[in-house]
Amino acid sequence: MRILVANSFVGSGAGGQERVALDLAIGLNKMGHSVSLLGPYSHCEDLRRRIPDCIMVSEQPWASRSPGQESAAGLFRAAFRLIRRHRIDIVSGHGRMFGVWLACRLAGVPLIWTLHGVSTALVRRRRLDFRRLAVEAAFRLISREKRARLVAVSEFTRVRALEMLRQESNGNVKVIRNGVAALPLLCSMPVPTFTGLLRLGYVGRFESFKGVFDFAPLCRRLTDLGVPFSLRIYGNGSEEAGLRRALADWTKSGAVSFCGYEGDVWKIYSSFDILVHPARAEWLGTSLIESQAAARVPIAYRSGGTPEIITHSISGFTLPVGDVEGIASAIESLYRNPALAVQTALNARERAQVDFSLERMCKDYESLFREVL
Repeated sequence: MRILVANSFVGSGAGGQERVALDLAIGLNKMGHSVSLLGPYSHCEDLRRRIPDCIMVSEQPWASRSPGQESAAGLFRAAFRLIRRHRIDIVSGHGRMFGVWLACRLAGVPLIWTLHGVSTALVRRRRLDFRRLAVEAAFRLISREKRARLVAVSEFTRVRALEMLRQESNGNVKVIRNGVAALPLLCSMPVPTFTGLLRLGYVGRFESFKGVFDFAPLCRRLTDLGVPFSLRIYGNGSEEAGLRRALADWTKSGAVSFCGYEGDVWKIYSSFDILVHPARAEWLGTSLIESQAAARVPIAYRSGGTPEIITHSISGFTLPVGDVEGIASAIESLYRNPALAVQTALNARERAQVDFSLERMCKDYESLFREVL
């Protein structure tokens, strides 16, 4: 097949959507398909270096615009040219794809549009919002097309998409959970012993909805419980200055370290034993999957698709949103019982190997592509 993978956004600190789109393109190429890529991948040097020479990359819609600021018309023109020039059979879209969808319709090519999340504003209908109504109408039209499909990265995302479409069930919204390209590497990491100082870690953006401001009360509570810990924080974001202020005392004492964006997953996950992921909204957290593969015990709030990744008390711990005390108690239980921590880490790795391999994800997409074609 000749496949175009289109992704409308690439952040300087690569997030789940852009990494999954690139991993899918590389994986499909290794399976023998001819793959082209549309996306602003020069914005993240770490991702750009991973693209093999045999995959052609177009970044024209972002020649004079930042990622996320591109116009639908620009995406339409770029996608239409690529579809015609490379005789594309099918398009896999990630992010804002209305321009790409119009190009597909005009060129007579199917579009598989992956929803990595559904905006709350598109589900709630508290006031008249013409933009929301236009988006809803477009999605409903796409969901009814025989040569187009909507893919959700989790069952939670699928349910939210159906709420937006005002439908109880629709075969055109299929769940394909993300796979992780680094899974074999991460699964080769040694299992921590969980003795002595507990090394905690966070990997993600510094945004309020990611729950990063819960780290300050968590540090206080762990100190009160007498649990020796260190916390390494990887990532960047708009709330970095505020987060640094909130954790200033622990940063000065050396208990907390800000490590910036890091693309080397071995370096990240070898530096801690437990992933703390306090996101209040999460569709399918990539760091949760990676931590399980690395045998790092994940502890997270029970939000969005997180329960689809972590089985509570078996492959990690999930707590009610905002339950900082619950996170602290889970960490304390691992500190007091290293054998429990090791077994949980082994269970987590097994879960990642079974459900979140890149090969499984690529095969699922390939099967859907053939079905649609």
